[in-house]
Amino acid sequence: MPIRWLLLAPFVTALIACTPLKLAEPNAPKKPAAPVAEADEGDDEAKSEETKPEKKKSDKKKKKAFHWKGYAGPKVPTTITTKMAWAVVPVGLDGDFGIAKAALLEYVKPEGDEHLLKVFGDDTIYVPQAMVQPAVPAKVSVKGTALFVNVAAASGYGRMTDLIKGTGTELDRVKVSYEWAGKVSDVELPVDQVIVLEDKVAFGHPVSYPVAADREVGTVVYTDKDTTWILSGTGMVLKLATKDVKPMKVSKLLKPGYSAFAPAPIQLKSGKITDVLDGGVRYKFKADAGGEERTLPFQLVSLP
Repeated sequence: MPIRWLLLAPFVTALIACTPLKLAEPNAPKKPAAPVAEADEGDDEAKSEETKPEKKKSDKKKKKAFHWKGYAGPKVPTTITTKMAWAVVPVGLDGDFGIAKAALLEYVKPEGDEHLLKVFGDDTIYVPQAMVQPAVPAKVSVKGTALFVNVAAASGYGRMTDLIKGTGTELDRVKVSYEWAGKVSDVELPVDQVIVLEDKVAFGHPVSYPVAADREVGTVVYTDKDTTWILSGTGMVLKLATKDVKPMKVSKLLKPGYSAFAPAPIQLKSGKITDVLDGGVRYKFKADAGGEERTLPFQLVSLP
């Protein structure tokens, strides 16, 4: 053997000893490439993300229905056969009936001394039966008729401006001009979403009631021969003797120069109509005792 090969032998031996084992096993099974494993993990994560919304949706629970805590009103059954019903409900979303409103809601069913109604979506609320009234079609045909109406997710007052006859099983519809928060707007409603005001103590009608030596204006939510329950201007539900409650005479369209009673600024005072606005939806009123001329919605202005 040539001398030069003998001299190189130690170096070759060292090189082989330092070579990784896999290079010494060329026929060993191949391991899966790393990118494939990473792609599988990504797919699992993607599938997991896709299923998350569905899981959240299935886990969603309905909001617990509220009851009128401490209710001290009449326990009088009312029969509701209509799809919608008028009810006294909280103004806020916390179930506190301390500040309430009258609103038109979808009726569900009776339960004991209460009725169950839908508030928003599938959320429900329990209301004592006496504080729930059926929404029946009103008989209205004369333009200018004074109405209690379903507006602004609550209730308000307006005057009819037109009647649209329904076809087939459709209800007639009324066009209503109403005042809300100082602004006059127009809306079209089915006749089962309005109540004709007939200057009497009845659900939805404006009335005056005694406060110390004065009188203020509220809305009737329940009445019988002995007691009447009203919503005050601040949303409180008040119990009064029916004999002390007087209907606001608002059905007639007033004219400038008419004598009337109206808040000045809160308690009712005598005065005169100085102008008629928005087809009788609002009036300008000046109290006899002086003070500023005020623009008021018609339900707050009564004939003597």
